[in-house]
Amino acid sequence: MTISPRDCVDAAARSNAEEDASSYLRLHLYIYYRALPENTAAVIACVSRLQHALRGRQAVRCGLLRRPDESSGQITWMENYLDIFPGFVDTLNAAVAEAGLSALIEGVRHTEYFQECLPCT
Repeated sequence: MTISPRDCVDAAARSNAEEDASSYLRLHLYIYYRALPENTAAVIACVSRLQHALRGRQAVRCGLLRRPDESSGQITWMENYLDIFPGFVDTLNAAVAEAGLSALIEGVRHTEYFQECLPCT
């Protein structure tokens, strides 16, 4: 049986509705991609705008990371979205399109989902 990311988000929502907050199935989204070094300021500004807009619409914690070194003349960036909710990916994709981030990156955005097992303390 194949489990899609949407299945995980739906399971998280069901778990949250059925159990108390201490047993909530927390799902986090990490998206990485590459951009040319000359686009650094534009990537930071674009992601900052889109994440600010997302925070205004939904209670989601998010951030932006980058590798400290370049690889093949490009910088690897990683957006993170913690405790995502059902429908978040659609909201995020609309915000990315609106912000014009795709024009700044090389290649595709890679998406990874992780389920929290032990919280950071």
